[in-house]
Amino acid sequence: MREEESLVDERGVEVDETDVEVDETDVEVDERSVEVDETGVEMDETDVEVDETDVEVDETDVEVDETGVEVDETGVEVDETGVEVDETGVEMDERSVEVDERCGGG
Repeated sequence: MREEESLVDERGVEVDETDVEVDETDVEVDERSVEVDETGVEMDETDVEVDETDVEVDETDVEVDETGVEVDETGVEVDETGVEVDETGVEMDERSVEVDERCGGG
């Protein structure tokens, strides 16, 4: 009976060793999962960089469009404003005349 008891004890020890090996395997699987996650993050960052480049191009297009519109409108307005400024200059001259008249009248 002593032999049977020792066999049971040896089997119990073997089962314990197997449990330890299973735990080590779990740790290895966890490490692999982390590596996959890190790669996923890197790929996401690359996508963000591509999106940022698209945004920069869009911003440049917007700036060109806004500037183009402003330059075109301003160009027209500047030309027209150049005339208007002259007309305004005349108005200011008229105001100056009014001021002169007030000074002359005083």
